[in-house]
Amino acid sequence: MRTGKHLLKIFFVFTILLSSKNTIAQSDDADDALYSTTGIEVKPTFPGGINEFYQFIGKNFQTPKVEGLKGKIYITFVIEKDGSVMDIKILRDIGYGTGEEAVRVLKECPKWNPGIQNGKVVRVLYSLPININTVKEQSTSEPIYSKAGIESPPNFIGGEKKLNEYVKQNFKVPAGCPEGKIPVSFVVEKDGVLSEIKILTTLFGHDADEEAIRVLKNSPKWNPGLKNNQAVRVLYTLLISVKGSTTTTTTIF
Repeated sequence: MRTGKHLLKIFFVFTILLSSKNTIAQSDDADDALYSTTGIEVKPTFPGGINEFYQFIGKNFQTPKVEGLKGKIYITFVIEKDGSVMDIKILRDIGYGTGEEAVRVLKECPKWNPGIQNGKVVRVLYSLPININTVKEQSTSEPIYSKAGIESPPNFIGGEKKLNEYVKQNFKVPAGCPEGKIPVSFVVEKDGVLSEIKILTTLFGHDADEEAIRVLKNSPKWNPGLKNNQAVRVLYTLLISVKGSTTTTTTIF
């Protein structure tokens, strides 16, 4: 069995720790107060952005050589005023040393840009679930076609208008989600089922991305694409536009 990063799929969700107050803990020195990310003026950020942090974890986390290992590691840590990652704690792991490995990687993490409250740098608590899945996906030798060049592209039953209605009715816009577009790709299988759903660019954060994936996973079957009068697998890409509490879709290719 191959090791580590070849089998590991890690998906990250920065979960805001909900608190009735900004300050989680208060020491005798007010300057050492610990804040949640809720309500502070400037949240801590990883240098280069969140995608760089994802890459850092993905390159350094070594998964155990355990076939079929799957689950979540729940971990918290503090971004100190100098940007260092401290007080790393495992809330729950899936065994086989996964918790210890998460701690090891985070201890080697470069310094963050610290959080700011009232114009001053502050200590901020983060909670980070790490999803691990070493289960191999079944692959298929059947080709995947683009829409260009096939006789009949796949389509949502009822057309694009019905697709827009389906997305509007089912996409629940996360609180605080800004306006913009979520680019997403998927494969319309020969039986009309949508598979291999992927967010092409993360713009709104995990909640909006997960919601887009959820809606597409629950989509009714499509009319499949046809080539030489035979149903084929087709790559489909569209934009889910978020505006206020509503959504629309636009086919890219």
